[in-house]
Amino acid sequence: MQQNSNNTEPPREVKNWIEYLSQLGPSASKNSLFEEQLSRTLKKLDTVTPLNIETELQRAIQEEVDETINDGKRKLILLAGMAGDGKTTVEAAIWRNLAPEKQKVWEKKSAPSLEILNSEGKKFTVKFIKDLSAESSDGSLQTSLLDVPDNTCLIVACNHGRLLDKLREYKKNTDHNWLADSLEKCFFEKKTKETYTSPNNLSITLFDLSIYSPKKRHIAILKAILGSSEWSRCSTCQHCKNCPILFNRNLLWNEEQRELTTPALRQAECIELIECSGIHLPTRDLLMVASNNLLGMRSLEKKVTKKQVLTCSYIFKELDKQQRNTSVGPTSYLASNLLGENLPLHSRKDNLIFREILKLDIGGYAPRAYDSLFNSHETLGSTTFKELSEKLPTVSSADWELNSAIQRIKRQNAFFFISDDKDKNFGVDRWRLSSFSKGSNFFKVLRALESAEKGASSYCPAPLINGMNKAFTGQLRKENSIVYLTTAGGRARTLLGELIATSYPRIDSENRKSIQLKLKDGVVNVVFLHADKILARFALTPALFEFFVKMSDGFTFSSFTKDTVAASQQLKVSLIQALSQTSWDSEQLTLQLLGADSAQVETISFKEDSDLDF
Repeated sequence: MQQNSNNTEPPREVKNWIEYLSQLGPSASKNSLFEEQLSRTLKKLDTVTPLNIETELQRAIQEEVDETINDGKRKLILLAGMAGDGKTTVEAAIWRNLAPEKQKVWEKKSAPSLEILNSEGKKFTVKFIKDLSAESSDGSLQTSLLDVPDNTCLIVACNHGRLLDKLREYKKNTDHNWLADSLEKCFFEKKTKETYTSPNNLSITLFDLSIYSPKKRHIAILKAILGSSEWSRCSTCQHCKNCPILFNRNLLWNEEQRELTTPALRQAECIELIECSGIHLPTRDLLMVASNNLLGMRSLEKKVTKKQVLTCSYIFKELDKQQRNTSVGPTSYLASNLLGENLPLHSRKDNLIFREILKLDIGGYAPRAYDSLFNSHETLGSTTFKELSEKLPTVSSADWELNSAIQRIKRQNAFFFISDDKDKNFGVDRWRLSSFSKGSNFFKVLRALESAEKGASSYCPAPLINGMNKAFTGQLRKENSIVYLTTAGGRARTLLGELIATSYPRIDSENRKSIQLKLKDGVVNVVFLHADKILARFALTPALFEFFVKMSDGFTFSSFTKDTVAASQQLKVSLIQALSQTSWDSEQLTLQLLGADSAQVETISFKEDSDLDF
């Protein structure tokens, strides 16, 4: 389709697609009606095909539904999770896969149902409940979830707590208490999937959407948006070669290989860092971040006070201004978008991902030598980095604020685009461009733990042990293979106090592992054991990791925030309480690494030349 170069408006199909992305992202609602509002938007944007975000978990849910239909047996499928985890979105995707021609039925009813023929040609009913509280005016259940008719599959989406409440409030069927107790145990144990059989012989499958890795989900969302066939419509637009939205997309997506590029994967790495802190990230927030990557814009000269989103109409107007050599408005800077810096501060704090990324302050730090490299426009292993630097405005050296903003963008470009190959990037450690300067070391440990699940050997870094000793004793200790604890010391740097445990060997007298590093649900855990019983455990969050390693480097307590120091001292107290109540058959403990599967235990050696030493 040939586009007239004199058109002042973009093609309708292209405009609708960008408007749809805007409703997913910067312009999206944060309330519980996100899915309903998105459905209403799709009605207006009738040319847009909704995103199909395929994750391993969603495929497993769809397969469960398909198997149930073909088996012809009655079944209850529960989709549990927290607000914004995409429970209703998954139900909507299942509906579209089963009956795409009946989309209006789905949109009109809170409990829609389908009658379809299974593989044997028999009628089978699939019923959906979008929200349990909508079943009646007072929010109570009107019928038992366990009374599913023959040849029927009931799919229910609900928050964890509300689901348990509704089950226990229903007094007409005492089996509901059994189901509530079973589900509560599963939620507590953080199982993604569990299957039950009720006393009335009903097959029940629970899927907990809140357990799925945010990093994996974010990658799936990025692939769905960036790889959508809707982008092919943009070729009909007269400004497609100069479009900033398409420019951002091409920086994040390799169309030829159909895969994400380095900056997209590095944003996913930041999300993994948040996951390692044990923070739950809703799918709704991930969608906003993915869309904002493409549509964000800002003016470096002004403070960001409101949301500014690229639209097709805005791009047409700005390109027309450029042709007439008149002043232009805000510009889209991809690195800034990836961090949410195009949004006002209150909007960033409303989104859990941008709120946590804000703490990393990427671009706010840099050794002086790094800035010299960036200013010389060295490629640093990435020709894109040089291209982006040259696109930045040139201003007078007297304009300190604008020069500072430009320098920050350069550092952010370096963080997301430069090569990790030290032979190409002049030895630049991109994590030193953030407040989390030990990021490279943390990810080295994390990747080693991940490989340990597959049977690879891993090591615990000596600086982590040394930092623990300084934090737990308040003394200038040099040991890096023995853990010390004192009842005094700490932030006050008191040298007096009882040394409750002199030293602990790496393996006790019966050759058992005493301290383990274990990866659980994406979080690194340190587990203290005695006679194979857990005495204490704690999450080694990125903040605690950096605290201990920097303490090893010579930092003092006053170098850290009160919250971080308090967390380390709370940990110390819990360890003292646990260890002081134990009768030890040896004066020493060991620190070692454990894979996620307890059957794949890896012995840890404390070697100064270990692969993980830094």
